[in-house]
Amino acid sequence: MQKKHIWITGAAGFLGGHTGYLFANNGWAVSSIDIAPVTHNQFSSFASINNVLDRRTLDHLLTLSKPDCIFHAAGSGAVGDSIANPDLDFHNSVTNTQMILDFIREKSPETLFVLPSSAGVYGASDQQPLSENHPLNPVSPYGKHKAMAEEVCRKASEIHKTQTVVIRFFSLYGPRLFKQLLWDVGCKALKSNKEIQLFGTGQETRDMLYVEDATSIIKTLVEQKNPGHILVNGGTGYALSVKDIASGLLKALGLDLAITFNNEVRPGDPAHYQADLTYARKLGYTPQTKFSDGIQHYAKWFQQVKQLEH
Repeated sequence: MQKKHIWITGAAGFLGGHTGYLFANNGWAVSSIDIAPVTHNQFSSFASINNVLDRRTLDHLLTLSKPDCIFHAAGSGAVGDSIANPDLDFHNSVTNTQMILDFIREKSPETLFVLPSSAGVYGASDQQPLSENHPLNPVSPYGKHKAMAEEVCRKASEIHKTQTVVIRFFSLYGPRLFKQLLWDVGCKALKSNKEIQLFGTGQETRDMLYVEDATSIIKTLVEQKNPGHILVNGGTGYALSVKDIASGLLKALGLDLAITFNNEVRPGDPAHYQADLTYARKLGYTPQTKFSDGIQHYAKWFQQVKQLEH
């Protein structure tokens, strides 16, 4: 029986790499596209293209294999970068999504397209938890461009009958994430013997989703019969305060440090995020990893990385 084939853009990155690992270990052939080499040895690629993501790259890969699914994990991944360079963020989020969907429409219309989006599309909201039909109010170029990329997917499904899945991920974490809150906390903690200081008040809340649960919902939706277009939250359904998240990491690292907050809000950072998982559960997805377990896995990886640096 011929293996099903998934192409992963951004395969050298955090979510792309973990997704490739899961699919490869579940009998799929995986082809990776990334400007950086896939060096983490998490999975063996059927084909590995180290090049920019453009139409020529996709056309070349099509001569080697036809994709059952394209998982588009390349592109924008940070609010701060989108504020510093909104034009590049637009290209990475919106233009590249449209380019891949055009490729599917013209060359491989049976291919399923999966876009990992972000809770950043919800932006600032006093209402929690957030369901998929909640009004969008993005407060950064990152969130605005993710919302535009989602709309491109919806239109491709509506007009051209392309099968599309959009997953609005909340706060992803886990091994191989070299940025964001947990990385910042860990790095600051290693440089201090008394206290660390973070942005905000500490009472901001986040829905922390362990990366293996994120890849699980991807696999669940890819292997279902797709009715045309699916838009679903990817989270845990629970909110934790930033103070508790940071404290949890310090405890897992075995460090006894005070945590202070500067009461400054960074541009593009909403106060609260919590996913409503009602629809996700109907689709057969239930997160499995408690934060208390996930943070232990992250802490172990973080310590290993820092030991290798010395």
